[in-house]
Amino acid sequence: MGNPVTYRMQRNANMQGFSSFDGQVTCEEKASVMSKMEKTCKKRFRISARFDLAFSPTSFACQYYDLSIILTLMKLKHLLLLTSIFYSFFISQAFGHCQVPCGVYTDQLRFDQMLEDQKTIEKASKLILELSGKKDAQSQNQLSRWVVTKESHASNIQKTVAEYFLIQRIKSSSPYYEKLLVASHGVLVSAMKAKQNVDTETAKSLKDAILNLQKVYEHKI
Repeated sequence: MGNPVTYRMQRNANMQGFSSFDGQVTCEEKASVMSKMEKTCKKRFRISARFDLAFSPTSFACQYYDLSIILTLMKLKHLLLLTSIFYSFFISQAFGHCQVPCGVYTDQLRFDQMLEDQKTIEKASKLILELSGKKDAQSQNQLSRWVVTKESHASNIQKTVAEYFLIQRIKSSSPYYEKLLVASHGVLVSAMKAKQNVDTETAKSLKDAILNLQKVYEHKI
């Protein structure tokens, strides 16, 4: 049967109609299989250039990849599933702020985003109260959707404070460190309460907490 790597590659190659391997698999043979795989993927799925970059014959010829994972992707009949996989690994990471650190920060954008999340929470709370008294299916459907939306936007605020400000931007060496921690904690708690309640005062308190953090962060108080 040969070593496990050779056998696995021979089996997967046969499954896809590629010529089988005899004995030790060479870099040239690996590159040949990858070239055929790339052409098949492009023809079936119109894969983007990032796929070429991640699984090109050049990079494959220099190191071993488990072909069973890639060949399984090729068998997928639904483009939506394949797209979702690549979105999870590439697109979502491309737009999320990194912790490399990359040194690229946009503080005002984060505050604006949190205030936008707060406005959505405020609107969701109002509509939840309005829809809670209705019994028709459409109202119940919208009610559940607004509850999920309110929860999601409150979590967004907590994620921004924790993963952007507390982890990356607020430094223990800052003379405002204690004030920043208190202000950040205030936003986190207010966001938690916004999940638990639907009254307008809770939503307003969340907005006040965000603005207070911004003032402390910008050393205005």
